[in-house]
Amino acid sequence: MVYSELVARRDIPPLRLYPPIHPPTHPPAHLHPFTHPSASMFILTLAEIAQFRSQLSEDPIALRALDMIEDCEGDLEDAAISLALQVGQEPNRSDQWLDGLAKRWRVFICQSDAKSSLAKGSVVELVRSLSVETTLPSALATPIAIYVVKMGAEMFCKPLEEKL
Repeated sequence: MVYSELVARRDIPPLRLYPPIHPPTHPPAHLHPFTHPSASMFILTLAEIAQFRSQLSEDPIALRALDMIEDCEGDLEDAAISLALQVGQEPNRSDQWLDGLAKRWRVFICQSDAKSSLAKGSVVELVRSLSVETTLPSALATPIAIYVVKMGAEMFCKPLEEKL
């Protein structure tokens, strides 16, 4: 049999030379098992930046980091990448780079004394701890602390509490 006869008998579907016009459908984000926090969750408003600025008013490095966040129109990810470049790091990707960096410090963050203050929305102790007690460049301590607060300390630390 020839191709056209098989198509006519519906034994095989007709050959498509072009992809369908409508985009493929994906499951809703809330049903996807590996859902990431939305990017807009990590866009700070001017009011949030001002709130963090008042908390960190005695830390000049943190204030410079907040200036960078403000310059990046509140985009925490963009600001963290810019700060990383300023301190000589070379971020290998721009998508969710801050998430990966924060995860590398998850054990320290979740076992530190600052975890209780994070639950209240204060980043002061965590910024100080990350700056003083780790090898993390001080300029990156502020975006990481804000990231953890915005995500929620409990949610951020939950993977450490799960048993395999």
